[in-house]
Amino acid sequence: MTKSLCFCLSQLASLCQRLDNLWEEYAGGVVLFAWMQFLKEETLDYLKINSPYEIPVCEFGSHSTNNNNCETSDTCCATGSAQAEIWDKRAIQDVESVSALIECILDFNEAQLKKCFDSKSYMCNICFSEKLGSECTHFKDCQHIYCNVCLKDYYTVQIRDGQVQALNCPEPKCSSVATPAQVKLLVGEKLFSRYDRLLLQSSLDLMADVLYCPRPSCQTPVVLEPGGTMGICSNCNYAFCTLCKMAYHAVAYCNITPG
Repeated sequence: MTKSLCFCLSQLASLCQRLDNLWEEYAGGVVLFAWMQFLKEETLDYLKINSPYEIPVCEFGSHSTNNNNCETSDTCCATGSAQAEIWDKRAIQDVESVSALIECILDFNEAQLKKCFDSKSYMCNICFSEKLGSECTHFKDCQHIYCNVCLKDYYTVQIRDGQVQALNCPEPKCSSVATPAQVKLLVGEKLFSRYDRLLLQSSLDLMADVLYCPRPSCQTPVVLEPGGTMGICSNCNYAFCTLCKMAYHAVAYCNITPG
């Protein structure tokens, strides 16, 4: 590229400096809204741009002082190491794409929210004790908060009883469900393995095209072919009739007829 917008780097560096100044003016206070206000309403005036459609263009490597191209040759037309010194590094995009940048922002925001949550105290509606957020679980869908000790006891009983579909928020009539990550953190690896296995089994039980291998020592889930009556276990290779669960008998008479 032989030409580039002066605005792209030198002017962005100027904006970075102005945002830094606002940060210092607010002395550690909430500066985000001031930044937004400045960027939305004062940016063009600050950069002395009369119209967003009249951004000046200058050619890198030239030393022209023509005001129509750039205000100062030192800022817009510097080359090599001089450019690196003038331009703020924050004015140069260092991410692969905008979507990647958004993902980074969201991850950072999530981490900061977690940090803020962990540092505050909350009342558990089960034991009615105040606990730090780092000792509590937060259901994001309903915003209910319970201490980890109470939730661990509650979920442990549910999992041992096989009620893995009911690991929801303890609040009466609340439909929020704990995520697998939350369950694992609360009950530990061993009990979570049982929860994971039972949850998979309950999901498979609801699938009409899945049967379990009839062999008591196997019990591997078998996906059935549409319209067929033969199932083949991928684990033990047992071929069985999907109706009577006995060894596959092809066209021979089956004691059980399709319903």
